[in-house]
Amino acid sequence: MLIGLMTVSSQAPAYEMPSLKDIGAVKTYIEQHKSDPMPDGYTLRLGFCGDDNSECAYEQARLLADLKQAYDGDFQAQRNLAYCLESGCDAALFLNKTLSCAWRIVILASGHVEITDVDVANLEICTAGLDGASLSVTKGQAARLFEVIYGREIAPDWR
Repeated sequence: MLIGLMTVSSQAPAYEMPSLKDIGAVKTYIEQHKSDPMPDGYTLRLGFCGDDNSECAYEQARLLADLKQAYDGDFQAQRNLAYCLESGCDAALFLNKTLSCAWRIVILASGHVEITDVDVANLEICTAGLDGASLSVTKGQAARLFEVIYGREIAPDWR
């Protein structure tokens, strides 16, 4: 069980998303941005929403914006992305637990002033079921993400 809810990013919106009321614009946004590679080449693996599921489509559009903001160092976008990679956010994307845990490590290693006990607990919950190999992959992913985002190596405690 994950702790906490997703919220809107605290930073100014760098990536304008269309209104949920305009499903055509939402789907166009997804088509235009679903293959946008991040600085390390990563792209989200979006789920299948179906033609009549506007909430799922909007969630995908929000995740695409969060992904870009997460790579820009936006703390809340990183939280949102970690949550959705573990929970699926109503099937908006495919699950990736190791990557979710990697983002949670990046969040804690960033030393952001808004880190709380909830962030620590979410990492503990996320990594609790990982075997040694998966944990090693997770830490490697976190180290690469951290360097791409912050331009420096992650602290040895997080490797």
